[in-house]
Amino acid sequence: MWAGPAVLLAVWALVPTHPDTQQAWGALEQPGVPLSARLGAWLLQLGLLAGLSALGLALGALASFAWGGSLAIARWRPGAWVRWSLVGATVLVLDGWLVSASMIRHPHPYAFWFHERGGLLAAYQQALTTGAYRSAGVLGWGAGFLAGWLGLVFALPRGRRYGAEALARRWRGLAAVGALACVGLLLTSGRRVRPWPEATAAGSAREDERPNVLVLCVESLRADCVDPQIAPTLYALAQRGVWFRNAHVSCPRTTQGLTSLLTGRWPRSHGLRHMFPPRAQRQALGLTLPRALAASGYRTACFADDAYGPLALFDYGFASKPPELGGIASVTVRSHLLRRALPLMPLTTSGPAHDALPFLDSDWFANDPERQAQEIGDALAAWGQGSPWFAFAFFSGPHMPYAAPEPYYRRFTDPRYPGPSRYGFSWQVSDAPFDQRQIRGLYNGSVYAADRALRAVLERLEREGLERKTIVVVLGDHGELMHEANRGYGHGDHLFADAQVTTAFALYDPRSATPHSVPGIVRDIDLAPTLASLCGVELPGADGVDLGPLLRGEVADLDLPAFCESGYAWETRFMRSLEDAVPFPRYPSFLQYEDGDVCLKPELEPLARLVKHRSLCRGRYKLCYMPTLRGEQRGARWWLFDVVADPLELRDLSAELPEVRAALEAELRSWLTADGSRFEDGWVLDATSRAE
Repeated sequence: MWAGPAVLLAVWALVPTHPDTQQAWGALEQPGVPLSARLGAWLLQLGLLAGLSALGLALGALASFAWGGSLAIARWRPGAWVRWSLVGATVLVLDGWLVSASMIRHPHPYAFWFHERGGLLAAYQQALTTGAYRSAGVLGWGAGFLAGWLGLVFALPRGRRYGAEALARRWRGLAAVGALACVGLLLTSGRRVRPWPEATAAGSAREDERPNVLVLCVESLRADCVDPQIAPTLYALAQRGVWFRNAHVSCPRTTQGLTSLLTGRWPRSHGLRHMFPPRAQRQALGLTLPRALAASGYRTACFADDAYGPLALFDYGFASKPPELGGIASVTVRSHLLRRALPLMPLTTSGPAHDALPFLDSDWFANDPERQAQEIGDALAAWGQGSPWFAFAFFSGPHMPYAAPEPYYRRFTDPRYPGPSRYGFSWQVSDAPFDQRQIRGLYNGSVYAADRALRAVLERLEREGLERKTIVVVLGDHGELMHEANRGYGHGDHLFADAQVTTAFALYDPRSATPHSVPGIVRDIDLAPTLASLCGVELPGADGVDLGPLLRGEVADLDLPAFCESGYAWETRFMRSLEDAVPFPRYPSFLQYEDGDVCLKPELEPLARLVKHRSLCRGRYKLCYMPTLRGEQRGARWWLFDVVADPLELRDLSAELPEVRAALEAELRSWLTADGSRFEDGWVLDATSRAE
């Protein structure tokens, strides 16, 4: 039995270390990292090793029973080393079977060890994911063989007796399974509590008059995904509700975007200007839509399939939210360490394992939107027809690396694709068209997988009899770049190309009249005041406006300005137009440990705001601003684009339309300086910053 953990620990020690794991350990070696953080990482490592040992012991117990009975039936009594070798080899085969079955459903987490190695390993993964073994084949054959073997041993009296004796001689090992499993759970798991909100007195008197609200937010959802081939559920909702065709975000980054959605305020108003604010700032967001609704008697809850996202780590005022598993630092290290534990990886795709070991939720590389849809549906059923509720769900699947589970990652991709991004985005990708087509196909597959989960949630809503009193919103936190016109992949490093600063947005209110589409600009900050108005709740301090006139079809355009700011640049290798942008330190050198977590170094806060690109879109024209540090236009560069005629934003119209450029620049400058900021040498500086 002890051969089991020995074999799995040997595999753990021998497999190549994932670059992300190396980066996680490297970050812990940075000057200023407290001993407690390093100790926490080592405890996580010990927890994973304990989990590996427990898995090895469990598989070893099965192998010991099977071989003990089989050898007795064959009347062969080999030496201890032979028995040890047989059990060890069987454990290796059993874990390989689990890895293979998991690889079929979620191939991308395994690509580093197989596809990227080339040769036989790459051929093996390709055979699993494209051949006759796909789907239930490996699971079915493996389970059938194991069940038959164990069944035969158990059916024969001699096999049953000697198999049981083999286990009885190793009772200490069986006890160790439970002990190690408990140790691993203790060292790696965080708090997993989701109390479902009860009806409140404030809402009981009016529960039949006010609607429920369900917001389904999809990560990196481009506006062009409102397409019956890519997102049929979203498309159908847009056709029977109100489709906002020109929805803009205030910042194409999740932290700022979700916060603007839930507060109705610009990033400069709610204060979150980047994704690494200190813990105190995450807990001081003031009045939010969930808080306003809760004060009026609504039950509130949010759901998310990423354990390190804002919904888990920030206090938006939801009565129920995802578990906080130790903050950004802890979850990131845990996630990267998990990628080293190859034999344990199958548990990352197991629903029961996620429930027992919540730390396995810490990586979007292997998330499953269908599992979250089931959780949301169960919550809706539990709430029933009581006082009204507000639920906000976030699906992170379409985030880079666009690693959708099987069969979705194959739906829009070419099976003959030979490059590094076969199962998910790889930074080894080139500018070649076949790479761009593959990555867009992977992205579309991720959106389609999320859309299937949306359908499951809406079908559950209908089965529970809640459809006719529930407002449903589907939208993205921002859009996504697909390297259009060499603009790069991802979001938020800059503001070029409409695809990342606009998003899909559809709202269905069962009480409203005729479905229609809205061509005019709306913003993410308009969602919260609009939903507050629909629920009869005040949301003072919001920067956004109530979109009621657009919902009712009274007007087609409110003539709203869409201001936007970028984050700091993570990756610029594909963006040659950023060569003279003000640089920002590379990850993770800009972080420091504080209160058991990481945050941006305080001395870099002014720089994080200074390096931001800014833009203003009015009607068909968009003005972009970028602070610069090199080049002939030292200080800043400005561009004017016609986003209707030129959605890729390739042609600067500043010289051709100087009046438009001047008007938009004046408006953007006025807005940027309204909070006390100022322009100095072309840079936007806050009241306490200096251009040095």
